[in-house]
Parts: sequence; C-alpha cells; structure tokens
Amino acid sequence: VYIITVGIDYANSPVSDLQGTVDDALEMAECLKAVYEAKNTGTVVRRMIQEGGDSDRTSLYYPSAENILRMIGSLDAGPDDLVVFFYSGHGDVHRDEETDRIISNFLAAAPDSDEGDRRLYTELDTDVLFSVLNELPCPAVAIIDACYSGGAADNHTEPSFAESFVTMLSGADLRDAAVIAASQPDQLSYVASTTTEEGEIERHSHLTIAVLRALGWKHSSTKSILVEADGKIRRVSGYLRAEPSSMTAEELFSRVKLSWTVANQTPMFGKSSAGIIVVPKG
Repeated sequence: VYIITVGIDYANSPVSDLQGTVDDALEMAECLKAVYEAKNTGTVVRRMIQEGGDSDRTSLYYPSAENILRMIGSLDAGPDDLVVFFYSGHGDVHRDEETDRIISNFLAAAPDSDEGDRRLYTELDTDVLFSVLNELPCPAVAIIDACYSGGAADNHTEPSFAESFVTMLSGADLRDAAVIAASQPDQLSYVASTTTEEGEIERHSHLTIAVLRALGWKHSSTKSILVEADGKIRRVSGYLRAEPSSMTAEELFSRVKLSWTVANQTPMFGKSSAGIIVVPKG
C-alpha cells in the first residue's frame, strides 16, 4: 500500500493559518501504516508537510500542487497494490461571476513562490488530481479534509449502468478512485478538539478525527513514534488500539457517518466503479 499524506498550515504565506492540519497528516500516516502492518501488508509512506515559515520549498516532499501530482505519478504501483491519498488543508471554489454558481473546486496547496498569486498557494484542481489518481494501474482512495471538498466526491460518483455495460463489453479496467470528503460542495470544514487517553487536548479536523476513530486509532500523549517530515524529526502521538476488521472504502465512510455529530458539516462519499478494499482481511 502506498500512502501519501499532505498537511499544510500556511504559516509561510499570507493565507490564514490552520491548526491541526500537520498533525492530521502525521497521525493519519502512522495510523494507516499500523493498520497495514497489522494485516501483514507492506507500506511505502510519503509525508508531504509544510509547517511554519522555514519549510524547504526546493524539496520534492514540499506539498506544492506540482509536487503532489508528481509524487502520485512517480509511485511504482502495480495492479495488486493500493494507493491511499490524504489531504488536510484549505480548499476553495471558483464561482460564476453572474450566478455565483460553483463551477470548479480546488485544493490550496502550499505556495512555491514569493511573487504574485503564487505567494498565497498553488492551486490544485480536484479534476486534475483525480485524473492523475485514475491513471494509476491500481485502485486508489482519496480522503480530502478541506472546505468544499464534497465537490471532489460529487464529480466522481458511481458510473451509470450504460457506462458500466460499455466497460464490461470492452474489457476496459475502470478503476477510478473512491473519495471520502469532509463536507458538501458548498460547505466549510472545521477544526475541532479531541482528548487523548491521558486527558490532554489535541487539535484535529473533524473528518480526520472520525476516520482515525473508525480505523481504531487512539490519541495519546505518552505513546508515540518518531518520524522524519519537512526536514525535521517529529514525534507523532497515538497508537492503533484495536485492529480494524476488513472493510471497503464505502464501509469506512459508513463508520464515519455513524459517529458524525457535526450539525453544519456533512461528509460525502464518491463511489468508485467497484468496491475498493481499504482494509484487507490480513
């Protein structure tokens, strides 16, 4: 399983800073890694982090739009593999000036320049993101924890009967990505607080909290692991309390929905052409 997690706090740009997004990406990477190790499945982990004002913009792991797409495209994945892509950061939309209708969605990836609009962020169009994911030779699951992220799920719904029938006749291998999004296409997404088992407070985004819970992750301030990201050694707190049972991406989303209590934010699922096993039997 290839795991790419992106966490951006925007402290190196004029865009409003976000709290919890870097921890979202670091803990999600360790949770997924622990899940697959428990299932005797090998992993390759790529942590793409921008935190503070001193992130190295020349690093291939720096989460600009170009680097994110390049990282996905460079994976040495085969037909029997799985790619899990996770993003925690700002999301936004383009609207029709006359009707105010949303016409496209994008993720505000980290800036790669100090000049002009590029000093704010680098725009990662969700259609472009999913075109790269869909070009992979294996299934992919994308977990998008960002405002307006439902636009990504809404644009990648289950194919019609006619499309499926044509695919069956042609023998084409249609394996588009399953999408778990933090909110509806016209909704914001929010950061919340969660409590470690020792009673301390951690900041995470709502969707991240729900996915980690569904996978059996427990927040902890004493049980931790050291990892390297953004040129620094970082302590990631938490551990896999219970090994999850086998589940598809849609079953994972169902668990998220069952525990969801946020009134003004509703997660979405974009169905793939076939059930994608996100947690194997082991």
